[in-house]
Amino acid sequence: MSKGKVCLAYSGGLDTSVILAWLVEQDYEVICYIADVGQEESDWASVEKKALQIGAKKLIVDDLKREFVEELCWKVVQCNAVYEYLYLLGTSLARPVIARGQMRAAVREGCQFVSHGCTGKGNDQVRFELTFATTNPDIVENRFIGLKSRGCYVSPAMTILRLAHISIEGLVLDGRVISLRNTMSQQWSELIYQGAYFSPERAFLPLDYSQQRVNGQVRLRLYKGSVYVLGRPSDEKLYFEEDASMDSLITFDPLDTTGFITIQAIRVKKYGMQMADAGVKF
Repeated sequence: MSKGKVCLAYSGGLDTSVILAWLVEQDYEVICYIADVGQEESDWASVEKKALQIGAKKLIVDDLKREFVEELCWKVVQCNAVYEYLYLLGTSLARPVIARGQMRAAVREGCQFVSHGCTGKGNDQVRFELTFATTNPDIVENRFIGLKSRGCYVSPAMTILRLAHISIEGLVLDGRVISLRNTMSQQWSELIYQGAYFSPERAFLPLDYSQQRVNGQVRLRLYKGSVYVLGRPSDEKLYFEEDASMDSLITFDPLDTTGFITIQAIRVKKYGMQMADAGVKF
């Protein structure tokens, strides 16, 4: 007698195949779920054949490419998201739409349980389970331990897009807007990495307004693993050569600069006096 129906996030790899076999041995009816977010693997027929041979009742291949691009990829480009200065959120970026798609499939198939093959020592189990808890708190989640190995994350497309986006932003956005947006971007990146995409704090960090004027073209050169910006024209640029030229006095004259420096120096002069009174030498 079946113990219930399980929707298993399935990849066709070792971890999830072992979990599939174990679930079948434990008398669960298993519906395998694969999210197509544009990964290189496209031989779904072979994956389905393997799953059915192990004992799955069926395999669902869910096309989430548009959903992934529109809800996650564009957002991560808009905020130049990067975790701890290096990680471009490749793996963690896809997890919210995958987990949500899996939960939708579980509801459609009448499953009482959902399962994933994430290791207990990684971060993916948090991303899956937080999404499960948010999108359908009534379904029981079963956690199964898989295997984990060292990984090398390579994100050439996101590296190129991020550089192009930063380059055009530098031309069209006000400096203080960029500074404030960068603060929000750090928070946004951390939330995505921690699996909190479907959370109130992430919803509180919309970035759309800052991107309304980010329009233009960026010409790039890719050469031997590096990417270089060659040009970036935009009709909405804030840069004008006559304003920035050392030979131009159109915007302001040297007297304006002198007054500006005097005002800016008040704070640091007071600090210098305070440190001198305390016997501190710079």
